[in-house]
Amino acid sequence: MLQDIPSPKNPVPLRLPDWPLPAYRYVPGLHPHPFRMEGGHMFQDGLAPEHPAWQPHSDWKSDRIWLRGLDLFDQRFYWECHESFEAMWHVLERGSLLHRLSQGLIQSAASVLKRHMGHEKSADYLFARSTEKLVSVAEETGGLCRG
Repeated sequence: MLQDIPSPKNPVPLRLPDWPLPAYRYVPGLHPHPFRMEGGHMFQDGLAPEHPAWQPHSDWKSDRIWLRGLDLFDQRFYWECHESFEAMWHVLERGSLLHRLSQGLIQSAASVLKRHMGHEKSADYLFARSTEKLVSVAEETGGLCRG
């Protein structure tokens, strides 16, 4: 049975406290789709929202789009995190370090959401793909990349 994703018991402080978190943690089949359905926390006209312009070579410590994705993950907004990092992933050079890092984060968020929904096989697949990408980035960078 589908249920809400609980808030973290001991949440880390937001990196961007001035950017409010969504009204709910979207779980497909439980909540209105965030931007396709009226009542969705991102709904405007039923179309996908335009993502803010993002520069892949900006300093990550002041990169609001990047930090937003991290905040969403840490606060268990897994679908929203996936969407946030996917907007970045689309503008990156395919196969580049940041492309693999963002894809690994996308797959990690999707894996956690699938596990929460009880889709174990999908969650396991996404977790394995995510781990491959994140390990390759860690090996290439010595373990730390963009925080």
